[in-house]
Amino acid sequence: PASGLESRVAELLKGRWSTSLRRQVDKGDDDGWIGRIDFVDPELPFLLEVQSERFHASLLDSGNDRERRAKLEAAGYVVVEVSDTDVWHYPDDVVERVRQGRYEAHLRVLNGR
Repeated sequence: PASGLESRVAELLKGRWSTSLRRQVDKGDDDGWIGRIDFVDPELPFLLEVQSERFHASLLDSGNDRERRAKLEAAGYVVVEVSDTDVWHYPDDVVERVRQGRYEAHLRVLNGR
């Protein structure tokens, strides 16, 4: 993992689904590279981003994150973002948000989107 925060997320999600999320995967669209994603589902169009306050709280960072998320969603991905506060203080909410995001991605696959 790229950080202790990502290790914590991996531990929270370990063994919850039949497929494990892959870590640190590069994603792009027809225009090029969008970014390296923290966690990617290998079977569904689902991405999980773990945002630490340290690296994502400034106006510039949050603007870049919004632009990146918009590009990923336009490319057909369901993107769930969780904060470091969520991970350390609300782990059940993180698991539920991932479950909901994966379900939405599953529905997209079923509906051919």
